[in-house]
Amino acid sequence: SNGARTAELGRRRYARVINVWDGFTESGGPWDAPAIEAYAVLVVIEDESNVFARGLLPLEPSDDMQSFDIDVSSSILYQDGWMLNVDSIHLSMALIRRSDNKVLHICTNSRATDQDGDEADDDRYILFQSTLSSPLTSLGLGLGEGEFKGWDDQTNVHGVCFEQCRYVAEGGTDLLTSFSHITMLVWDATVDATPISLQHLLEAWHTSSKWI
Repeated sequence: SNGARTAELGRRRYARVINVWDGFTESGGPWDAPAIEAYAVLVVIEDESNVFARGLLPLEPSDDMQSFDIDVSSSILYQDGWMLNVDSIHLSMALIRRSDNKVLHICTNSRATDQDGDEADDDRYILFQSTLSSPLTSLGLGLGEGEFKGWDDQTNVHGVCFEQCRYVAEGGTDLLTSFSHITMLVWDATVDATPISLQHLLEAWHTSSKWI
């Protein structure tokens, strides 16, 4: 009956809330978030209507511990010698929680919002910023070392970069010919784009209400 189904739904919601509540310590800090191995990332890179790369890939902490690295080499569908018009690249990404296969949206059909770096050192990057508000929730997480870090959907922004890019120029158009890997991070747009620590990011992913 409808009444029984409603009651069962209420019990499940109650159990979920109690589990979340019990995870917080008396000091108000968050419970331990799962390690990055608990997640994979779905990446789709398109050049206009053509799919350049797609795959479900692992994430690795970067050497400086300010971002997660994603190796997309195994997911590229094009043959050697490919070139992509930077202005035509569309990037879509979503985080996948391995325990239940739920999805957390990162960006959909994002276009490059910035490109810069030292061309001579092959250290140029292409930045894709989430076109929607960040999926982080305003839960005020990140307590530690006496510092309070509040999450804000408008100022804590996911960013994704193609790193160590190489280009050729044809007719005033930048054509991407290679990149080493993708990095994903979240920064606080109100503090000179300061990257949020990876531990805080894992806590925010863990407690986000936007998993579907």
